Amino acid sequence: MMRWDKFIKELPEDMISLKEIKQITHMSFQSITKISNFLHIEILGIGRKRYINKQYLDRIILPIDEKWCLRCLKPTKLIDMCQYTEFKHICQECNLIDQRKRYKAYKTKNREKVRERESSYYQLNKETIKEKLIQSNYRERAAELKRKRIYGVEKEQYQKLLDDSNGRCNICGEISTKLHLDHDHYNGKIRHLLCYTCNVGLGSFKDDVNKLQKAIDYLNRYKD
Repeated sequence: MMRWDKFIKELPEDMISLKEIKQITHMSFQSITKISNFLHIEILGIGRKRYINKQYLDRIILPIDEKWCLRCLKPTKLIDMCQYTEFKHICQECNLIDQRKRYKAYKTKNREKVRERESSYYQLNKETIKEKLIQSNYRERAAELKRKRIYGVEKEQYQKLLDDSNGRCNICGEISTKLHLDHDHYNGKIRHLLCYTCNVGLGSFKDDVNKLQKAIDYLNRYKD
């Protein structure tokens, strides 16, 4: 529901209309209002027109590679937004939560139908399912033993790091189904979880901050 803070008779200076913001951001009036309310930005009304102070524009308008998730109201990288047209206004995390809720509701409503379908699938693929389960358990157990043997990290410690990371790499922030333990190569201390690319990248630079800074300077020097 749209909300406006107050109506006025005369427009103050340095104001911009929601219509102009809509043209810039390609967001709907409802979306702009929702985000403004979330950011505690006062919306002023004159007749049928709505305005906010221009000083708040930087908080609403995001960089070109980001977009507002209208569910969790977080600035999100475009690559992390849902790619389905119907849900393109929400991020992948919110879409995943919604999918689980929809499927749970569907299972509750069609309990017998789902049970029959799952039973039928299991009977047709029994051996394959058992083999995959054995392989999955073996890989998971092997990875667990390796973390304990090499880094001294117990299963509970690794799970805590996963929970803290929310399934994301601690450098690039990308969601990854397989996060690697990153450690200091000099003292062996565990730092956090990284995706394969970032972990290998740090290793290639041998954790040398000076080399990393030179790489940053190099990229900036040839940046368009």
